Amino acid sequence: ALHDLKVSNVPPPFAAYLPSMLQIRPALAGVRTSAVLRFLQHAVDGASPDALQAEALALLTQPGARIGIESLTYSAGPLQLEGSGRMLPPSGGVPGVEAHVKARGIDATLAMLQRDPSMQQAMPVIFLIKGMAKSQGDALVWDVAFNDGALTVNGVPFGQSPQQPQAQAPAKPAQQKKRPEQR
Repeated sequence: ALHDLKVSNVPPPFAAYLPSMLQIRPALAGVRTSAVLRFLQHAVDGASPDALQAEALALLTQPGARIGIESLTYSAGPLQLEGSGRMLPPSGGVPGVEAHVKARGIDATLAMLQRDPSMQQAMPVIFLIKGMAKSQGDALVWDVAFNDGALTVNGVPFGQSPQQPQAQAPAKPAQQKKRPEQR
């Protein structure tokens, strides 16, 4: 855990957005320690990215392997985040991810950001993220899943409004009989 984080060489306007507290509790189970140490040694020795990716995928696909973040806590100004996540077994060769994020202090953080001219370009994205949340008491919650190349947020496929019905193919117009040409 990091408390009262101080970072030098950060411009004063951005210092307000740095976390005052960051705590992460990782979860790693069902993976042989010797295999993890060998992977880390290969990374330190400068193995190729392709070789490291293949080795990492082999670690993740071991039967019973469980990798994730048991808990994450983050505080920056009025913003308080809590979360957890886990890797899912690969399907189609690519591991999936599930994450749960709960945030408090979003409105106060947005008000702070709106007063900062340097943050104006980020505002549309921040409003999009807020709009995808569901309310839970005084918090906003996002349950995010990525699997088989599909991203969902709170059960809604990314890019589709929760109120929007599934797109249907337009109805085909009735075919008219052709008349024989008159001569």
